[in-house]
Amino acid sequence: MASTLQPVIKNTLPEPKGYPLIGHALDYRLHPLSFYAHCAEYGDFVRLRFGPHPVYFLNHPDLIKSVFLTHGACFMDRAKGRESRFFDPLFGHGLAVSEGDFWRRMRRLVQPVFQRQHLAKYGQIAVEMAQAELKTWSMGQWLSIRDRTTRLTRQIVAKICFGEAGVTHFQTIEAVLNAAMVEYDNRDRNWLLYLLPEHFPTPSNRHYHQAAKDLDTLLYDLIATQRRTGADDGSMLTQLLQVRDETGTGMSDQEIRDELVNVVIGHDTLSDVLGWAWWLIAQHPDVEAKLMAEWQTVLNGRSPTMADLPHLTYTEWVITETLRLYPLAWVTGRVATQDCEIDGHPIHVGENVVMCQWVTHHDSRFFEQPQDFKPHRWAPESVKQIPQYAYYPFGGGPRICIGRGLTMMETVLLLATIGQRFRIHPLPNQTVIPYPGPSFSLRPKPSLQVELIPR
Repeated sequence: MASTLQPVIKNTLPEPKGYPLIGHALDYRLHPLSFYAHCAEYGDFVRLRFGPHPVYFLNHPDLIKSVFLTHGACFMDRAKGRESRFFDPLFGHGLAVSEGDFWRRMRRLVQPVFQRQHLAKYGQIAVEMAQAELKTWSMGQWLSIRDRTTRLTRQIVAKICFGEAGVTHFQTIEAVLNAAMVEYDNRDRNWLLYLLPEHFPTPSNRHYHQAAKDLDTLLYDLIATQRRTGADDGSMLTQLLQVRDETGTGMSDQEIRDELVNVVIGHDTLSDVLGWAWWLIAQHPDVEAKLMAEWQTVLNGRSPTMADLPHLTYTEWVITETLRLYPLAWVTGRVATQDCEIDGHPIHVGENVVMCQWVTHHDSRFFEQPQDFKPHRWAPESVKQIPQYAYYPFGGGPRICIGRGLTMMETVLLLATIGQRFRIHPLPNQTVIPYPGPSFSLRPKPSLQVELIPR
């Protein structure tokens, strides 16, 4: 589609009306998705204020590319706000939050665990655990599809990261994720809690920090045991113990711990993707029919494997379109580390730019009928018309999500595994809206209630 950039007069940027002192912080805080959608009405390059600090909102693929690639060396991940600081006890110094030479070294060290030969094993784990989960589902049962897939995907990532030890100690891993979710939601609903320091000892916050300490105790024990025994169970933990940089130096215990926790937290958004996918499929019988036809042709009732992925093209389109409508990360920010110009406008050191996948993915300039669920828009003949960086659910540039291949593979395999066994039928008259939750994912709210109908 046409990708016309709205002109910006040098040094003159549109700015929505804000409030004295706080600027646009209140509007963002109350309704973040509609706030950025409103900002897009002012243009592709908009000046905002969060308190005294200027923030530049960019909403065109060419501008987004400038930040990710053309001027990528001038930016780093956005300075930590309350949302990201909240996760400090978990993220540590993992790839999601590190910068500079340290980030580059860790990226090179971690990259091999996402290579194709390892993804095949991760896919096998996902399918096998999904099959075990499906044995607990029964005809006519009503359940929260997000709750069940959340537990399933957490069990999968625990085994991928820690092998059988992840299965044995799953409750400790799940406890910290649940505690983080509860505390985040408490702060999101209560302005007083939101304004309190991240370590203020409310009951739920104490529980969250204690769960994080329990997780650290477990992980450092698992790392020490694996170092001592040298056993190779194919887990990510085993692989990270074996990697070396160009000087022959391996990863420290803390580096391994931080990267594994980053994988676990990032992986926790997969249940949201699956939940939205089932919600959309249920409202589009034609899409469901095409999926069933593909699964019958390619799989004929057997379990999918990574080798089937090139033939599960429509299934992949369904996941891709789901990520367009409900992206894993709905907003991305960067902070300038040196002065530069974007589209003729100066960005100074310390100033922030923000790009909203939720808004760009729903822009009619880049997607025909952008509110509609149309998996076929990702067919080869159609996708050529979509500008680069009109679609960026995994970010972009050198910092593009390292786990994007794992995410796409696993969601396709899980959709096919579950979809061959059950039709997911939502409870009638439900109203489900996207909720910007932890890690800037979009959760279905309230949790989607469905009936299981055997195929």
